[in-house]
Amino acid sequence: MSYKTYNLKSSIAYNQRNISINSKKGAGSISNFRHPTALPRDYDFDRVTCLQAEIPKAYYMLDTDATFSLVEATGSVTTTVTIAGGRTYTIGDLTTTLKTALDTASASGANTFTYTVSFSTNTGKFTITASSGDFSFTFNSTSDANKLISKYLGFAEGVATASSASSILISLNVVDLQRYDVLYIRSSLVNNGGDDILATIYVGSHIDLSMIAYVTPDATRHAVGLNDNVPSCSDFSLTDENGKLINMNGVNWRVMIQAFKSHQNID
Repeated sequence: MSYKTYNLKSSIAYNQRNISINSKKGAGSISNFRHPTALPRDYDFDRVTCLQAEIPKAYYMLDTDATFSLVEATGSVTTTVTIAGGRTYTIGDLTTTLKTALDTASASGANTFTYTVSFSTNTGKFTITASSGDFSFTFNSTSDANKLISKYLGFAEGVATASSASSILISLNVVDLQRYDVLYIRSSLVNNGGDDILATIYVGSHIDLSMIAYVTPDATRHAVGLNDNVPSCSDFSLTDENGKLINMNGVNWRVMIQAFKSHQNID
């Protein structure tokens, strides 16, 4: 992707400054780093905008293993189901993995239920069927992965227990395999009524391992306040909606920003 050129409606270049930010050139981690942001001496800028960003979708659905409890009514057997982390799943992958994990967990408790797992493209839900007897899943919130797995299986994130009826358990909700709906680029450059959000990027339909390419729809309207006395280096981070850093798994991202004076207009 090549960067589009933005110019202020002024023949005086001093009225704006573009700065290219690259996480691999910053000091710190890929998700949270300090980067040079030198502005002209005696600058008169008061706004900053994110013109463009390139963020590889390199984060995983599960950073670590996710676990939940399988409780089988026959013999009241309780075992632990483990879904491997450090990877991203498609619907097909998760369907196969869940079936294997349930069979393994049941066998470890000497109950030897076998499970059938299917996904409906019409309803967007999983149907999980045991060979005999009822069962339930008990989720816990001891880790991010454990919180997420309930959502990935079609239950509310953080739900406590989901139980079968007549050996069948159907997802309560449409399955959502999107870990993040929105990403936030944050910076110490920003003075926007108490928050430091430079840009809000909706992930939308970007597939795993693709490039999330953002171009501001309106450079002026999407600008935010610029802090006074911008230092030679400023902090930048990539977070989720709760302000938690995104694990980019060693892959870099970059941003083009522009500082300008608010009475100017941008093409």
